[in-house]
Amino acid sequence: MFNLSIRSYGSEVVNINNKMTLGGNKGLFEFNISNGFFAYAGKIWLDEYYTNNSDFTMFIILKHDSSNLDSVFGFRRELNPQYPFIGININSFYIQKSSTTVTRRTILSIYKNKQLMLWFTKKGTTYKVNLCNNGGLITETLSSVNYFRTDKIQLDLQFHIIRVGFSPKSYDVNGPEFHKILYLEKSKGTFFE
Repeated sequence: MFNLSIRSYGSEVVNINNKMTLGGNKGLFEFNISNGFFAYAGKIWLDEYYTNNSDFTMFIILKHDSSNLDSVFGFRRELNPQYPFIGININSFYIQKSSTTVTRRTILSIYKNKQLMLWFTKKGTTYKVNLCNNGGLITETLSSVNYFRTDKIQLDLQFHIIRVGFSPKSYDVNGPEFHKILYLEKSKGTFFE
C-alpha cells in the first residue's frame, strides 16, 4: 500500500503503509514490482523500541550493483547510526562494530549483480551476518556495545530494495526459519549457490 501525494508533475509516494519512509518523495514511476526501489536515507518505523539488550533478526533482499557505492542497514537513533550495523558495497559485506572497527567478507564474483539476501541476527552479545547462505558468514561476539534505544531501522542503501523483514526474535543463520525464507526467496529469483 502506497500513500500518495498528487503534485502538478505527477504522483509521488510519500511512505509505504505508514511504516517506511523513503528518504524523500519518490515518483510512482520509480517503483517496479520485480526490480524494487531505491530508499537511500529511508527508515522503517518499528512497533516498539529496541535497545542493545534486545534480540532481533533483520533481512533484506536487494539487487547488488557493481557500480554503486557503500550502503548500510541497521538501527538508528536520531542522526547517528547505532553500532553494530551491516553494510554492503561493490566488493564486500561487513559488520561495522564501531566508528573504526569493521569485519569484512569479500563478495565472490558469482554473487555480484544478482538479487541477494543479507540476514542479520543478534542473540545476547552475538551478532551474525550471512549473505545468501553460502556467500560468507560473519560472526562477532561484542561484549561492549554503546547503549541505544530506537524504534527505527535506517536504510542507507544505494541498491534496489526488493523486500525487507524484521522480527523481535533471533533466528539463527541456517536455522529452520532461515531455511523457510531461503526456500521462498529462491522461488522469487534470489540467488543462492
